[in-house]
Amino acid sequence: MPTFFSFPISYLPARHFLSVRIIIFAICVNSAVLTTAQDFQCDDVQVVDLQSDVTLNRVQTFTKDNQSHFLIGGYDGLFFTSHDGQEFRSHDFGGIQLFNGIATNKEPGATSSHSPLYVLYGRNGPEQTFESGSVFVSTDFENWTEIILIPSTAPDNAGEILSVIHGLDDSGNDVWIATGVLHDLPNNIPYVFVSQNGLDWIETPFGEELSNLTHLQFINGRFYGQGGHPHNGPHLAWSEDGTNWTIEPSSGSVTPIAFDSTSGLYLCGLINRQEATILQSTDGTNWTEQNRNNGTFIDITFTGSEFIAAGVILDEINGGFLGIITKSTDGIEWTVKEIPNAYYGSLAVIQTENAQTMLTAGTNNHFESVLSRQTCSNTICSFSVTTSPEIQIQGINPMTITAIPECGVEPYIFSWQDQDQQVIGDSGAIQIQPRLTQTTIFTLVTQDGNQNEAHAAVTIISSGNGNLIDPNGDGLNNLDDLLLLGSEWRSENSAFDADGDGRITVLDLGYVNTEDH
Repeated sequence: MPTFFSFPISYLPARHFLSVRIIIFAICVNSAVLTTAQDFQCDDVQVVDLQSDVTLNRVQTFTKDNQSHFLIGGYDGLFFTSHDGQEFRSHDFGGIQLFNGIATNKEPGATSSHSPLYVLYGRNGPEQTFESGSVFVSTDFENWTEIILIPSTAPDNAGEILSVIHGLDDSGNDVWIATGVLHDLPNNIPYVFVSQNGLDWIETPFGEELSNLTHLQFINGRFYGQGGHPHNGPHLAWSEDGTNWTIEPSSGSVTPIAFDSTSGLYLCGLINRQEATILQSTDGTNWTEQNRNNGTFIDITFTGSEFIAAGVILDEINGGFLGIITKSTDGIEWTVKEIPNAYYGSLAVIQTENAQTMLTAGTNNHFESVLSRQTCSNTICSFSVTTSPEIQIQGINPMTITAIPECGVEPYIFSWQDQDQQVIGDSGAIQIQPRLTQTTIFTLVTQDGNQNEAHAAVTIISSGNGNLIDPNGDGLNNLDDLLLLGSEWRSENSAFDADGDGRITVLDLGYVNTEDH
């Protein structure tokens, strides 16, 4: 039976967190969504060297109050949260030794109908011995209740909760899964727990084949777990209901899975390989290996527009390691950014309409904790179309009007219509013939390659007075025509009365197009 402890959370003074060593770098990441195009402007690389004994373990995102937040877990009873990756709030649980992460029931794609529940997990204990595998639950993120799932049984062993995930079954009911291990050398004992509410947990005898599942995920209606079997090697596992699992052996330890819901592409990396080996799937169950750039992917995510992976590569010149941040829009072609003196083990990205922030946790070559931050802001440009000209006086020569699409994706489809909504052209530029006898408004409907639609209109001014096509009859529209009108200034019943008000005024001069269109 799980053991419960309740206590309020306390906060560390700000100076405690300022002692963490932080490396800040910038990588421009171009991103696009269906309705907008984004032009990212990235910060310059900055390095801040702040010393601390705090050891960071993991960075991830979670949803709180309908907003994405970062959580950075660590040892010594500390974890940190941030809504923007700029300002951090430190939390102290006192005796806890290790935070491995957080799960909530309000994540996109797995949103519960019940009240919010936050579940932290890791390893707890007042000393280095007798540590227990625990989850910490809260409904307000302020007051937490500890639930011990794997109690320590002797001074030389320790329980640890490796991962927790919330998902939904086919009927929309809550399903919580937790995996853990009792570190009892030379034999580690695996555990798997299930819960319907995140509070009452039942141990489930899945067997050793599901041992050491360090990454649980709920993706596209399916549970996934990545781990390693002590005898049969690493594997990737998945389940439709959290109860019946399929085990797929792999040639290396598997990273978390990144999923692009638009293309239906699943990607994950294989750890501890000199090549950046990627597992790829289009259905989440049949996987193929692809070798790409040198290096090892440790963590991978999908931002909504592209895949970003963090990892490490050997520094063949100076020795040690180089951290790598690599990105791809299709999972095939990757661009790599090398970061000296860093080993990245975990990353998380929050992307909003106007900015993207990435945090990456790991260590450097001196085994100091490193938290890296990349920030890029962008200008949002919605797909639109304008015309050239937008308003124009009709002249002697046939007039050409041109569509100017902005912030869209080729190819474009154009449809020009007259005032009777009759289609008069389907190209990017059309010529107006014959000459108009009255002022006319033409409309333009444009669709881009992402099937976004934009509208525009152009007004062509015509007086309906044939004499105003060419007042002096020389086949041109120029200053001579204006001088002719000027000679009849304020005269009444003139043949050149364009606006029909009975006399020549400045309003009539406006109907002569001296640009010779």
